[in-house]
Amino acid sequence: MKAHWLKILHWEHIGITLITLVTLIMHFSIIMLPEKPLFDEAFYSADGKAIVDGRGTLRTEHPPLGKFFVATGILLFGDNAFGWRFFSVVAGTAILILFYRICRELSLPKIATLIAVYLLAFENITFVQASVGMLDVYMVAFSLGAFYLYLKGKYLPAAIFAALSVMAKLNGALVVPAIGLHWLITRRDRPGYFIPAMLFSPVAFLIILPFVNFPIEGEWQSPFRMTEVMLSATQSLTFANVDHEVRQAPWDWFIHWMRIAYWFKPNYWGNLSLQIWALGIPTAIYLFLRTLWKNNAGKFGLSWFIGTYLLWIPLVWMTDRVTYGFYLYPTVGALCLGLAIFFTDTLKLGLRFKTGKFRWVAFGLVALGMVGHMVSFVLMSPVFTRWF
Repeated sequence: MKAHWLKILHWEHIGITLITLVTLIMHFSIIMLPEKPLFDEAFYSADGKAIVDGRGTLRTEHPPLGKFFVATGILLFGDNAFGWRFFSVVAGTAILILFYRICRELSLPKIATLIAVYLLAFENITFVQASVGMLDVYMVAFSLGAFYLYLKGKYLPAAIFAALSVMAKLNGALVVPAIGLHWLITRRDRPGYFIPAMLFSPVAFLIILPFVNFPIEGEWQSPFRMTEVMLSATQSLTFANVDHEVRQAPWDWFIHWMRIAYWFKPNYWGNLSLQIWALGIPTAIYLFLRTLWKNNAGKFGLSWFIGTYLLWIPLVWMTDRVTYGFYLYPTVGALCLGLAIFFTDTLKLGLRFKTGKFRWVAFGLVALGMVGHMVSFVLMSPVFTRWF
């Protein structure tokens, strides 16, 4: 029993716990700001209210799981900002815990794990999406659940969680190629189990879909028909026929920083923190280099980046599907992972020099990166911009 408590009280666990508690306090400090729906909350809060009133969903172009959480929040806490956003905060907290477990499964050093969780927790879009009543946070939470189960070797449960990610938002389907790429370049174990498990993911989606949809519509509906409606709607959203001021092609996401304002005072921006955005491509290159150096965490981070970001480029070329910069949200974890690996490698390099300026340069570079990340968060986050 004593050993158990000593393990819990280890500095690493204290650090993760403190980061999680601080983010929770910040979330609940602003959960009622603003009291009106912001950005796409206007759609999902109205949809949740319609579901609670027994009128069914108003947004047939989206899968039901994320809307189910919004409706449940309204049912428990009322048709107000707390109700729309409560389960987003819960899902955002689950993301931090799952990301921590993913880092440990990748055998990342403890200091690297702590740095990675710090970077993710105080990343603007990660915090913002977990603060608003939209669907993306549920998609990412189930995606990370799929990643964690895959790394544990539980391929069938991972496939089911991937299906649940799609059940929250169709973009969640990108988790499967990310997993498949990592398996192909690293594991290639139990193909007779892995391949059927991944192929079962869309089947699981079709099986679970009517069960999640039933409490929303009050009747059983064909999963094939619902899927057809969703795909038809998303196919119609192209650059040719959607004229939105913040639409942006994926090849521009890391080139032109376009402000996506969900709300002002406090500022809710659907953008990556400035530092993470500026270091996005260099971080991806470093993940590639670490992959060449046989680093498993680097391989997983690169697979994650390719699956959830790079695949958007050929998809948009082929379909002309309209996209927005906040679609980078599922990729943030890969960037935080890569940057944490770089910072840790820099610290290790610095420790090789017992004295001299090179050691202090290495330590100073990491300190500057950590402080700069927090500065970006303070300048962009709704927690602090309400006072500016």
